[in-house]
Amino acid sequence: MAENRIERPLAGRDAELTTLEEMLDELDAAPHGLTLQVAGEPGIGKSRLLRELLTRAGARGHLALSGRAAELETGHPFGVFGDALDDWLVARPGDRLEALAGDLAAELAVVLPAFEALASGRPPELPQERYRAYRAVRLLLSAMAAEAPVVVALDDVQWADSGSVELISHLLAHPCRAPVLLALGFRPAQVPARLTVALAAALREPGARRLDLASLSPAAAGHLLGATASRSVRDRLYRESGGNPFFLLQLARGEALGRHRPGADPGSGVPETVRAALASELSSLSAPALVLLEGAAVAGDPFELRLAAGAADIGEADALELVDELLRFQLVHPVSMVGHFAFRHPIVRSILYQLATGGWRVRAHARLAGVLAAAGASPSAQAPHVERSAELGDAGAVAVLVAAGASSAPRAPALAAHWYAAALRLLPDTPAAEGRRIELLIAMATALGGYGQLEDSRRALCEVLERLPERHPDRVAVVAYCAGVEHLLGRHRDAHARLSLAHRLVEGSGSVEAVLLEIELAAGAGYENRCQEMLDWAELALKGAAELGLPALEVAAAGQVALARYFLGLPAGAAIDRAAAGLDALDDAELAGRLDIGLWVGWTESVLERHDRAVEHCQRVIDVSRATGQGATLLVTMTAQAWSLIRMGRLDKAGETLGAAIEAGQLAPNLFLSIAVGLSSLLATHRGELEAAVAAGEEGVRLARSADPGLIPGMSGLYLAIPLIEMGEARRALDIVLEMSGGTELRTSRSGHAAAYEVLTRAELALGRLDAAEDWARSAEAATHGEQLAVEAAFAHRARAAVTVARGDPVEAARIALQAAGRAEAAGAPIEGGRCRILAARALGAAGRRADAVAELERAAEGLGRVGAHGYRAEAERALRRLGRRTARRAAAPGPAGGDPGLRSLTEREREVAGLVRRGHTNREIAAAIFVSEKTVERYLSQVFAKLGLSSRTELALRVVAEGGRED
Repeated sequence: MAENRIERPLAGRDAELTTLEEMLDELDAAPHGLTLQVAGEPGIGKSRLLRELLTRAGARGHLALSGRAAELETGHPFGVFGDALDDWLVARPGDRLEALAGDLAAELAVVLPAFEALASGRPPELPQERYRAYRAVRLLLSAMAAEAPVVVALDDVQWADSGSVELISHLLAHPCRAPVLLALGFRPAQVPARLTVALAAALREPGARRLDLASLSPAAAGHLLGATASRSVRDRLYRESGGNPFFLLQLARGEALGRHRPGADPGSGVPETVRAALASELSSLSAPALVLLEGAAVAGDPFELRLAAGAADIGEADALELVDELLRFQLVHPVSMVGHFAFRHPIVRSILYQLATGGWRVRAHARLAGVLAAAGASPSAQAPHVERSAELGDAGAVAVLVAAGASSAPRAPALAAHWYAAALRLLPDTPAAEGRRIELLIAMATALGGYGQLEDSRRALCEVLERLPERHPDRVAVVAYCAGVEHLLGRHRDAHARLSLAHRLVEGSGSVEAVLLEIELAAGAGYENRCQEMLDWAELALKGAAELGLPALEVAAAGQVALARYFLGLPAGAAIDRAAAGLDALDDAELAGRLDIGLWVGWTESVLERHDRAVEHCQRVIDVSRATGQGATLLVTMTAQAWSLIRMGRLDKAGETLGAAIEAGQLAPNLFLSIAVGLSSLLATHRGELEAAVAAGEEGVRLARSADPGLIPGMSGLYLAIPLIEMGEARRALDIVLEMSGGTELRTSRSGHAAAYEVLTRAELALGRLDAAEDWARSAEAATHGEQLAVEAAFAHRARAAVTVARGDPVEAARIALQAAGRAEAAGAPIEGGRCRILAARALGAAGRRADAVAELERAAEGLGRVGAHGYRAEAERALRRLGRRTARRAAAPGPAGGDPGLRSLTEREREVAGLVRRGHTNREIAAAIFVSEKTVERYLSQVFAKLGLSSRTELALRVVAEGGRED
């Protein structure tokens, strides 16, 4: 928001001004976003430096926009972004606004009211998918920068609302791919923990700088004060201010008035001398003007004069006259919107608010809430003042706060939880209010879960259970909800105890309540690898659901039966057929009542290697989740879908799905995030990005360590071990599998047993322990339960073949591996088939059958390259070169003609790198532009050259030009 004020010249900030100019120079030439952090104590000059940045950016023809958070106004979702962008957006013609929005109007409307009209009729965003709105804002900023570089300065972000904090963190982690400079001003000691982490991480990347503003030197302070005071006075003011520019100028104002009086109690890091000086300045105001100013402190910063008058209980006509007095004393200044004003500095507002008596403030907030209500303001606008003024038992205030919570929940669930908590504080602890209290506690628990505060969500649900009688009809549903949260926290034992007690209290089995509890008990048993117990509970639930005619519960229970039978090595086809048919028969309304079906059917079909159906069913659950505003099961459903996509060799789609799942999971973390991150490690391994794979695997292990022992921690260890074994770190791979799986019995999902045993076999062979490797290979074979599934068998056969080669029988090893390859490929698992062929070729080479080895390696390289498994493709090509065979390259010239997909065969990131090569960027410049290491750029180029059959950067540049100059 533009401000109308006369600026003092900057004093003592020559180095900082040089940095501003350097960043603006870099912005002029940058193909990517930049960030500037301006940190310091209150009054040190952060805001002044940001205004100077905007002035200089505007002088260069850049689009310069600013927003500021305010200390008492954290109740407006994405308020600092609305302050910065909305006025500019609203001023755009309708067609320009539509062009900027593209097809993302609904996502943008979550953050920016300017897009609400364009988004009408679209379903609301899910709290768990807030990242979609954040991505949309990043794309919007990039689109705005198409005509000229953009500078967005956000000040006082230590006071930003929770939604703004998340969005700032997103933009720091994912800078725009356009010349956009995001400048942030903040007080480090007051920054929320989440933003502190994001700020620190951003500084490790190119294009980010931080200015920590220090106190002015005595000479700079003298320059700021000018010749209006004697040397002795200037020295005294410098000592009292500590060289803080705002404190210095405020003390000088007090000195000019020639009198002091005690101020309020010290606070907010403001010296008592400064507070006293401001109090002295305020004493020169007329009494009505001071009351209006205190009303303004209640109304906001910037404030609307009409609202300040309402808070102060002063007529609007009188306020118009009194504001001239405030302007004359330079306590406030006008801003761009007519009738709106801003305080000289946030500290002035803070001190004024504290100087007003507590009772007066309460009455002022109440008056302002009344003015806003009469004007038809939204509950979110009223809520901050209602919260600060309502009395216990005020039903109207409770209604406003609940409405504010409901409107905030999809966009900013943390803020929604705050409003529900505020409403709860106003409810009397009486029997008449008990039903309302329980309703609000559940709403608050839901909002807290959407924000990822699962422990707080659990506490709220536990309070509900303490208040609900044991035989209350809603108790079972709350028990199931609370147990579900405990499972997401990895507290499976607590969930089991809670569910078991509730089931004992249910009168007779076969009731709806019993079926609900039995499904949850089966789930808990599955998480803890108590597979027979899972099957027993699931069969009991299935019987009850069928007898009661509850189709959605019947589908969930049938899926659980199938999964439990799979875990136990029993035939599961009939059970999953029943579950899948039942899911297909459900209408969307029925499915919306049990979206956990995505777990029990989608995941089960995935592990049973029914990947096409798994992807299809998971997508339906995802679609219904979004259409009905329910996001709690999205993470697990998207993860199941990605698992099948990886097995099918659809790596780009899997990457897209996992990226979305991980972004959602990071905003609302739970135990399943460790699986999504672990799968991203597996995906990176397939692509040959082993450093990234290990980093993701380590993060997955970290996320899973706090959980009770069970299948998810075990799987996290496997996902880290897979890239480790590929990097030759056999000892570490072996240790992490055994540690996270709880020993040699492997407390992991059966879907990971054969893969884990193969890793352990390879690790023991690398360590020279052939007998131990033989034992693990034997375990791998047993884990397939008679080779019921082709891909499971492929892992076991590779383990057996590797041991067989080591035992000196390469011909038999090749036979085993080739048989597994054929079966895996027939089952639609090209990556595992290709890996089997690589092993078979090595065995054939050891047997002296060079031609056969070459043929298998070429077939493997071609198939693996076709699906994007470039890590294993490169392994095949290295083996070919060891056999003296040059790897085949396709001609560079034809482009996409003749069946050659050309640049379409590249991933989005590879196309981006190719475009930067076309524009003449060096590897170092590319690394800076896309925020990776130079080594990663080299790896991307190697992959691009291999896919396109090229050998030089020049050939690549010509290829990009030949295909129409496409660069992204």
